[in-house]
Amino acid sequence: CGTFLHENPCYQGSRYLFERSGFDCIPVPVDSDGLMVEALPEVRHAILYVTPSHQFPTGVTLSLPRRLALLEWAERTDSLIVEDDYDGDFRYDGGPLTALRGLDRTGRVLYLGTFSKSMGPGLRLGYVVGSPQTAPALARWKQLLSNGTPWLHQAAMADFMESGAFQRHLRRIRVLYRSRRDVLIAAIEAHFPGSEIAGRRGGMHLSWRLPEAGSARRLQKRALMRGIGIYTVEDGGACLAAGDSSHQDLLMLGYAAIEEARITAAIRMLAEIDRAEG
Repeated sequence: CGTFLHENPCYQGSRYLFERSGFDCIPVPVDSDGLMVEALPEVRHAILYVTPSHQFPTGVTLSLPRRLALLEWAERTDSLIVEDDYDGDFRYDGGPLTALRGLDRTGRVLYLGTFSKSMGPGLRLGYVVGSPQTAPALARWKQLLSNGTPWLHQAAMADFMESGAFQRHLRRIRVLYRSRRDVLIAAIEAHFPGSEIAGRRGGMHLSWRLPEAGSARRLQKRALMRGIGIYTVEDGGACLAAGDSSHQDLLMLGYAAIEEARITAAIRMLAEIDRAEG
């Protein structure tokens, strides 16, 4: 069918979808600045799936130089970029990011957005922004997948946005989520000094790297016995390339739906569990 390139680690659903559709799937490593563009193969007519604003699952942000280099690569290889901005509504530090789609001058980026994080997954509402040339193909794919989303949900969401209520809603929950993020970071730094934390700038989760090899899985199992859910990369909906151990000690911590007092208590309990193991 073709070549599908993806971040390593990446969102499970993207890899599984293209793998089962017969594509040759090739992982591309991620570092603290996001996808390593220099590691992309010079394969033509590929599809590249990326999460540049808040890389899933590591939480890092793709730097501007790499964004520009990525667009150059796409033009050079005549490839398509699928930009999944799954939690881009939540940006807490720094100025707003310019999406790859916003930098794209050749129509090679398809931008995916969703209301699942800002409103609720039960709505099953999302959207794609692409060039006019891609609209007919996207409409056909949507018809094959689900033949459309209920019109009433779409109409209600459109009215909510046009009235300005959606932006007010976003401002309110950004303040709430930022506060919970700050509490989580403060608790980790207090009980686990020297921790490596990524994904601070936005989104709804942080990634937390433990210093001791193999400790993430052990801590996860002990925490579950005390009623605390923390997730390794594989258990958190991400996919790692076969044989890759570089992210095995990474934990994913979601905070958006948890009250601040519970966050503090949970990290304190994790510290107690960690000391008991030591």
